[in-house]
Formats: sequence, structure tokens, C-alpha cells
Amino acid sequence: DRATAGYGQALQHALQTQVWAAGEAGVELRFEDQGHGWLLSLYGIAEAIPLILQDLGALLARPPQASLAQGHQLAERAFRLEGDQMLLRQLLALLPQVLNDSTASATQAPLKQTGLEQQWSKSERQAMAVGFAADLSGPLQEAITTLPGMAAAVRSEPKVSAESRRWLQVGSGGEGETAFLLFCPLPAPGDCSTEASWRVLGRLLEHAFFRRLRRELQLGYAVFSRFTCVAGQGGMLFAVQSPTASATEILGHIESFLEDFALQLTSQAAQIEEAARELSLRHVATNDLRASAEQTLQSWLAGHDAGHQTRVAQAMATLDVAQVLTALEALRHGSGGWRVLTNAAAPQGWQTPAKGLRLTT
Repeated sequence: DRATAGYGQALQHALQTQVWAAGEAGVELRFEDQGHGWLLSLYGIAEAIPLILQDLGALLARPPQASLAQGHQLAERAFRLEGDQMLLRQLLALLPQVLNDSTASATQAPLKQTGLEQQWSKSERQAMAVGFAADLSGPLQEAITTLPGMAAAVRSEPKVSAESRRWLQVGSGGEGETAFLLFCPLPAPGDCSTEASWRVLGRLLEHAFFRRLRRELQLGYAVFSRFTCVAGQGGMLFAVQSPTASATEILGHIESFLEDFALQLTSQAAQIEEAARELSLRHVATNDLRASAEQTLQSWLAGHDAGHQTRVAQAMATLDVAQVLTALEALRHGSGGWRVLTNAAAPQGWQTPAKGLRLTT
């Protein structure tokens, strides 16, 4: 269920000691606001995870009052981009929330335990486990039932906004550096062939995008692009932080780059086939349990069944140039939409947040 702004930050604050203690036990613990819900992740020594989960239930249900007091302030600071991290990293942390339209500002009143209880009473709990031995199934299931929220009767799927071009501004947008994210969701999220062609296209774009915007145009020191999954949505992500270029100028450079790349791609059949074969072999044949778990998680969040990623790998193996060119045209024309998250105001022609959302101060 969509979390009111501030309560997620309050729970993150409350879990700080547990994050440290879990690390001492060989487990990485993360708690993230995904916009449409909260995500608790534990990676590490399997035998320790059920024990850690059992210690978390009561704390998540009733965090210290000091953490509730901090929650609103932390949420406000996040959307003002007042953190210590570089601007681009702060935008990346906010991206799942804004993609799922969970950017309503918290009230000025302090957060209360009753408000959190209302959140949990509306929350449905879903769980996924990877890499556990069979004898840990019982203890793990028992530990999960101690967490707040109700067991979900039906698996929920991410909701995708119907808006085609949406611009979301966070921060003051005053003088200083410009941080800019452009996320282009898949036009057909459940289609394996579409995802396969977009993943291969993402690999082909990576070095060319960096070379154009970082080396040739020298827009900034933080420049990258990749195919990624954000809170259950797959798509192409372009990221730039620049001390000189405006957000509108960065967008123009990205559009020009994609136009030029379309002309180059028609003569790169060999490179396309090589990238497709490489990704096909690596996509589901990883020996890295952590990477495999992350991939499974994102596929699960997107609502895909267990065989989806295998079918995507198979589609890559038979990919042809025409499919990648089609993917590039869909990307350029925003067939799945374009979502901009930046610390600058929107130019004309872009939709801005609906009434009631407050992303700037």
C-alpha cells in the first residue's frame, strides 16, 4: 500500500542499529521506500536471516518516538535535496517513489504511532526467498509472520502512469549544478522479445552515451546510461550531473544523441549480434547469488512468472538487427513514456505533478 511520506523515513531511522547488528552477523539489511510500498531486503548468511527477522517485527510495528519525530524532517530534506550525497545519487534514491506517484508531502504535524498503525493496517505483506536450504523454510516462514501487515491474498503488480511525458522537479532549482534523470519505461512490460531488444540496446548505448556527453561535450563528471529496473518497472535510464548545462540543454543533448545513434546502428549488425549473444549467456547463467537474487526480485516486483527471465535470454539469442532498431525508435518516440526527475523547472510541453503533490520548496 502507498506509504505516507515520512513514515518510511522514520522506519529507516529506527532500523539504523539493526542494520549495523545484521552486518556483524554477516547479513546486509536494507529498508527502502518503493513508492507503492516498503521493501525490506536481507542478503547474507541464510541461517541468521530468520533470527534477524524475528527481532524486526516489533520495531517496525512500534518504532521509537524519536524516530517518528525524525521522519517528517528526513522526508522534507530528501525532497529538498539537502543530503550529503551528490545530487545524482539523491535523485536515484527518490526515483522509485516518483515513478509510483508517491510524492505527496507529509503534514507539518509530527508523525504519530496511530498514523503508522493505520499504514500497517492497510498494508499487504508479500515475501520472496532465494538460496535457502529446505530445512530453513519453516523458520523463515514463521519469522515472516511476525512482521506487521497482512499476508497478501493476491499478488499485486506495479501501476504504470498513463502520462506520456512527465517532468518532476525536486529541490529549489536555483543556482548550482544540474542533476538530471530520464527514465523511459518499456512500452510492453510483459513481452519478452521487447525486453530482450531493450536490454541489448541498453548495452550498445552505454559506452556511446558516455563518450558523447562526457568526453566530447564534457557536460559533467557523472554521466551514464543503462537498462535497469526501478520498483518493478523496466526501462532505459539516462543520468547526467552537470555544472554548466541546464536541464533543458541536457535533454536536448540526449535527444540529439539518440537521433545520431539511430543512424549509426543500421551499420552495426555484427556488434548487435555479439552484444545479444553475450547478454543471452550472462542473463540467467550467473554464479553470483546476489546478482541472481536481485534479478529475481526485480522480475518478481514487475509481476513476472518464474520463467520470464529465461524466455528473455532465449529471445536475446535469436535477436536480429530489425528488432533492436524498432526498440530504438520506440525509445526515441517515447512509446512507453518519458519520465524526467531533476532539480530544474520543466520546459513547455511537459506534464508536471498533479494537484496535491509537492516536490519543491
